[in-house]
Amino acid sequence: FQVKIGGYRIELGEIEAVLGQYPTVDKAVVAVVGKQLSEKRVVAYVVPHQEISSDQLRSFLHEKLPEYMIPSAFVFLEVLPLSSNGKVDRRALPNPEILLRELEVNYVAPQNDIEETIATVWQQVLDLEKVGVNNNFFEIGGNSLLITKIYSQLKNVFPNEVECISLVDLFKYPTISALAKYLNQAQQAASPELRNSELIKQLAAGKNRLRQKFKKSKAVNL
Repeated sequence: FQVKIGGYRIELGEIEAVLGQYPTVDKAVVAVVGKQLSEKRVVAYVVPHQEISSDQLRSFLHEKLPEYMIPSAFVFLEVLPLSSNGKVDRRALPNPEILLRELEVNYVAPQNDIEETIATVWQQVLDLEKVGVNNNFFEIGGNSLLITKIYSQLKNVFPNEVECISLVDLFKYPTISALAKYLNQAQQAASPELRNSELIKQLAAGKNRLRQKFKKSKAVNL
């Protein structure tokens, strides 16, 4: 079963086969969720015989598949829903949006200007009302295509800091908290003479650019 998302042709069966190679995975089904093209994303439904995490599966898949084939979300089930003829009932698979509501229960607000600015970028790119600093980018709808948009916007907001990091670093630090700490460390290492007041000016300018961009996008959609 082949689908096309973001210009890439993705074999869902290939992803299922690789997931099935993981030692603690009994069964796995991969599906595409989202009605509009911009909302479409790959989701993996996994039945494990012992506890595993999304990060473990994501790391495993990274070793065997290209980045664009890595699922945006993993949903762990006790059993897969079956139809009357014994096949997987894909229409009965739970909507991963339920996971977003569960994440809201553990929501942790940004604690400083850097975290707040990164959160604003994530919210715009992922089209979410709020994002907690401990939410994993790839577990709330993010993927390799969207992370390039994140990187591009962060370069506008943090021109000095983002010059010191690569796109790969965004995969290494998939939470706002972790990325903010890394950005701060990168800034200190590259420009130890940069004072906090100058960093605050950068943040203020970056926030203003984000607000202007957001206003323009809303005006276009009206």
